[in-house]
Amino acid sequence: MIRKYDDFIRVWDTSPIVVLDTNALIDIYYFSSETGENILNNLELVKSNLWLANITINEYERNHKDKREAAFKKYDHLSSDIKEITKTARKEIKKAFHSANRYQFPKANDLSIELCNKVNEMEEMIKKYKVEIDDEINKTKELLKEDKVRTLIEMIEREGNIGREYHLNELLSIYTEGEQRYKYLMPPGYLDVVKDKKDPTKTKKFGDLVMWKQIIERAQTSRREVILVSDDRKDDWWDNQLNRPRVELTKEFERETSTKIHFTKLIDFISNLAKLNDLFSISTIIEISSDELVREYILDSNHEIKGTLAKSITDKISDELLSEIDLYYEIRSEISVDELSSFNIKSPVFDGCDVLFDETYTRASFYCPFRVKVEASIEQLKSHGFSFELELDISLSIDAKIEHEGSKYSIDYNEIEFLNFEIIGIDDYVDHDEICVICGNKYGDYIHHYDGLVCESCMSRGEHVEVCTKCGEVFPTGELVDGTTCVDCTRTD
Repeated sequence: MIRKYDDFIRVWDTSPIVVLDTNALIDIYYFSSETGENILNNLELVKSNLWLANITINEYERNHKDKREAAFKKYDHLSSDIKEITKTARKEIKKAFHSANRYQFPKANDLSIELCNKVNEMEEMIKKYKVEIDDEINKTKELLKEDKVRTLIEMIEREGNIGREYHLNELLSIYTEGEQRYKYLMPPGYLDVVKDKKDPTKTKKFGDLVMWKQIIERAQTSRREVILVSDDRKDDWWDNQLNRPRVELTKEFERETSTKIHFTKLIDFISNLAKLNDLFSISTIIEISSDELVREYILDSNHEIKGTLAKSITDKISDELLSEIDLYYEIRSEISVDELSSFNIKSPVFDGCDVLFDETYTRASFYCPFRVKVEASIEQLKSHGFSFELELDISLSIDAKIEHEGSKYSIDYNEIEFLNFEIIGIDDYVDHDEICVICGNKYGDYIHHYDGLVCESCMSRGEHVEVCTKCGEVFPTGELVDGTTCVDCTRTD
């Protein structure tokens, strides 16, 4: 994985092919006009290195219209939403003070008038805000109207850097191979089987595999190293425990092409490319990486956000939620929801963080809606071997101070404010006897021959276990006869 500039330069000096996946292209629509322009300018300077798989073009054509229209409207609702809030606030103030005025409470009318004046001030602030951001709105809409992402794709096409379209028999061969690969959880793309539910052809799930085959074919004919720019970190591409690409992919690529593939995120690629091109922009780098920056902040146990979340969850947990646990009724008298223990924030999924900078780019405000799972135990239930996994919808605002010099920067997060907090539900309690015996983090899905269960993630990596093809039980690596059948099944045969 390429992150550091020195590693990037070592690969860049080999004149690599740079492959952009579909999301890397579509994500550009979501950024501000300044960031979008900066990304596209950097990419244009290395257009001879850029290459797109044919299926990437097809997926872009299917998906970009809806994404582009959503980006077009991203500012449209803000002013109207705030206006509706102030309108509602004025009505509620008048309603609340109606009885007070009727019974002549002291100075109630004066307070009502003062609050309504504050609402008027808010409306004036909204008008001022709209004037201030009109320029940004117009620039962003102009970028979207011109559709410079499509212009980039057309430029890559003119360079002749598009993968060929596969014939039907070639696709059928890949689909057949894909069925076998996905059956044994071999990457890439096996998690896309969920697409079958809405796909009558049952072939869209193979999109990642088709792209992978096209990248391999391009490397075979060019004999050049490849940089794959992708933010896909699902288990069917990425080993999230070791934070690296799936080793099966890198080995397959080297075996088939006699060259190397390097994975990198869009943020890391643009950051390194901007240094190379001398087009570095601190606002671009922070905006592109905002989700990752806030995720790291949230998961850092040293920050106050954990304490704030724990308190909010404690306040919201009710008998209604706890009653889902049968054991609760047996020990109900012992439970008081005063303290959460073993508090663990897991897998925050962001809906796109918005970042606003001051004119000097020394201060920023992050607005972040996200969904997160939190595993926690109530002390009285902990001894019974149970913990809760709650799913939460959260919106928070974070103010930060930025120090930057050249391409180096640091962020000091100052103030956190929860704008929304809602418990979506509580998962079934976690019985620790059902937790994976290898990683100890996830539910087990497969029976281990000797003890307990093994989760799908550990199975997909296959570094410590293998499966008997007869009985389906899991064994430590090296214990199967000829690598396929366990001793018991061999005797039966």
